[in-house]
Amino acid sequence: MKHALFLFVICRMLAPAFAGEPAVLDSAKQNAAVSGFASMEFGQIVRGYHKEAPVDHYWLQRALTNISFFSSLNTWLRVYCGLEGELWGSFYQTPGAPETQQLYYSPYIDRAEGVVTLGKNNARFEIGAGCFPFKYNPDARNLGEYLMRGDPYPTYVPTTFDYACTRLLGFRIHHEMFGMVRQDLLLTSATDHYPLYDFALSYLAAVRVHPAVTLGAGVCLDHLLAVNDSMTDKMFRYAQGVDTVDYTFRGTKVMARLSCDPKKFFASNGLFGENDLVLYAEAAILGMANYAGFYSDWGRRMPVMLGFNFPAFNLLTMAAVEAEWWSGPYPNSLYQVAKYNQPIPVIRAGSSKDYWKWSVYLRRDFGPFAIIAQAANDHMRTRSLRENDQDYEQALREKSWYWMLKLRFGF
Repeated sequence: MKHALFLFVICRMLAPAFAGEPAVLDSAKQNAAVSGFASMEFGQIVRGYHKEAPVDHYWLQRALTNISFFSSLNTWLRVYCGLEGELWGSFYQTPGAPETQQLYYSPYIDRAEGVVTLGKNNARFEIGAGCFPFKYNPDARNLGEYLMRGDPYPTYVPTTFDYACTRLLGFRIHHEMFGMVRQDLLLTSATDHYPLYDFALSYLAAVRVHPAVTLGAGVCLDHLLAVNDSMTDKMFRYAQGVDTVDYTFRGTKVMARLSCDPKKFFASNGLFGENDLVLYAEAAILGMANYAGFYSDWGRRMPVMLGFNFPAFNLLTMAAVEAEWWSGPYPNSLYQVAKYNQPIPVIRAGSSKDYWKWSVYLRRDFGPFAIIAQAANDHMRTRSLRENDQDYEQALREKSWYWMLKLRFGF
């Protein structure tokens, strides 16, 4: 009976959306709404690696669905609730392991946040608490977003197809002023990997110095507040002569970015699309402190990304090309963290030469329907159900690449 009542309420809320009407529960007051999407992704790792072994033409596929609710309880308090789920299969199908030879459903929270709004248009503050998606670089399609996605010790950078942002858990204060200045102050808890629950303090700002130019910068004190100091600090001791160095997961990350839209300098008369010709860049230092041994040069912890939206003349919604240079000497891997809880990199014979990454992202919207395609050599990591099959290193190295296609419908 409870399940039937729950389904009835959901169907009543979704009925306007599927009837082609605005998905607003109270259109007069505009105080509640429901939205979501459904998508299917498929593609292929044309050339890559899994646990040092070459992988050629490996098929990838998954389905995603999302439903989100929004409600204004009064003039200053809003509540967001979002659930997302995926249908996926283990990357490595292991003989004798039936669990790796079937598809699985994984539901998770996309957003669960309360937001208090203070002030008016020219000086507005938002104070939020809970789980929320966060994206500070609106131009980045695949690479970039280093400040919130990257880790300092060991230096690690991930990417996810068509999701160049981060889900965070904690508290945030967002400020906008005169449509020119945006600021974010965040206190967030580590949720991705060990040591869990440590709090990071981050500050980001963006200033539109000209209608065509936006500058941004940020700093993150990663693992600033440890829930257990013994888990965060002194997890590995490096001996250098008579001296020793105690490594830590703590680190200070800094970021700077630039966005330039040359269309603001001339009248295009509708020739170019909204996203065409935008040039953007982002650079970060993932760990300002140097340590003897593995982390003696912060320049090797500095990824730099450059992107450009090629003119699509309204035939495509977006055609973004991105390139990244990161001269990290070690594999982009979390193996030592996942296996031994140590903030040190994976050591492999010979220095890593996998310095360049690239991405081509194409999108075409048809109302609520979108087709998204991507070919890239980025920091994608495969997922496996069995622990023995899990690879904690990125799947793509020199001369590796993959392609993906997504069909998406939103309401």
